[in-house]
Amino acid sequence: MTAVTKNKFNALQLTINLLYYTVIQKIAANELDDSLEKDILEVFAAIESADIDEEKKMFLKVFHAENLHMYISSKLLQWTSRLRVKEALKIYVSQQERMQMFIKSNALINMATMQVLNVRSYALKEKNRSLQAHTEYALARFFLIKEFDFFLLRFKEDNPEKEKNFKRSFLFAVRAHNLFLELGLLKDARFALICSYDLNRLAKLYHSMDISTGTISEETLEKNLLASQIEMGIGTPHVSLIDKAYEDYVKEQSDENEQKPFAGMTDEQIEKFAQTVLETYQLPSDRLIHIINEAKAYRYFSTFGNTVDYEVLTDLRHYQSKATLYASPSSFIIKSNKTDLKSLPSRDIEKLAAEFGALKS
Repeated sequence: MTAVTKNKFNALQLTINLLYYTVIQKIAANELDDSLEKDILEVFAAIESADIDEEKKMFLKVFHAENLHMYISSKLLQWTSRLRVKEALKIYVSQQERMQMFIKSNALINMATMQVLNVRSYALKEKNRSLQAHTEYALARFFLIKEFDFFLLRFKEDNPEKEKNFKRSFLFAVRAHNLFLELGLLKDARFALICSYDLNRLAKLYHSMDISTGTISEETLEKNLLASQIEMGIGTPHVSLIDKAYEDYVKEQSDENEQKPFAGMTDEQIEKFAQTVLETYQLPSDRLIHIINEAKAYRYFSTFGNTVDYEVLTDLRHYQSKATLYASPSSFIIKSNKTDLKSLPSRDIEKLAAEFGALKS
């Protein structure tokens, strides 16, 4: 590689890394926008036209496909979350709007996947085991992220190929793990092993599928994870996000939890919910605090209130128009489920619950 070619490669690699951190920051700040999508697509074009070694170009495509996939997955999750809020608030969303978003999202997800599939074909043709490992890990991870997003949104795709796709992605992750081990890339091998384990857990818990093979059982995966942890000197074992999310899902299904709005939500989660409501209704920013405080009031009662015998209602008069919606702090009413007796409205849920005798004994 000449000095000029090396400089071009390094410049593209730096751009990809900077975009990666930009995408992460934008996701955290809930500020994903179309300009970021444009920047990501322009880098693909720059990689394609760059006068650099073909193998280096292929590695850049795989690593940059991660940026595109992370961006669009987060964008789709953000949009679908807003859709659920709109549905909960009885705001009509046309079928055309829904289809446009999903068509665009699928197109970009497929673009990221095709970029990696094309690189994998090159890797197999050139017998490049390192590139093959990276592409197969990327494909498995893309599939895991998409399926985990569907799980978080409680969406079950009607796809007869679902089990086949799970098994293919699982084998990609297992093979990537083995290839990384052969290449001495222990960190990458552990990531691929975690991916295979999480794919197996998601398929088993949410879809009741057994995608493991005779030689690669869940027990084998757990033993390999432990061996990897010891070999790399990692202090804490892998804790699957799938298991934690499934625990939350099971709790969500209980009748008791259905009567406990905002139960278990952190301040950060409530703030994100409130921001979504604000954007959905296109309200002034000074009303955000009233939405947050209303949600926290419900969380307080869900945590400390006697939710079996009492329920909290919001005084809905501020819903009469957009001009009044959350323009002032919400007032609450506590209703007895046994007698239908209602309290007078109050903005102080803690005092109201105590005075009405609606707290847990």
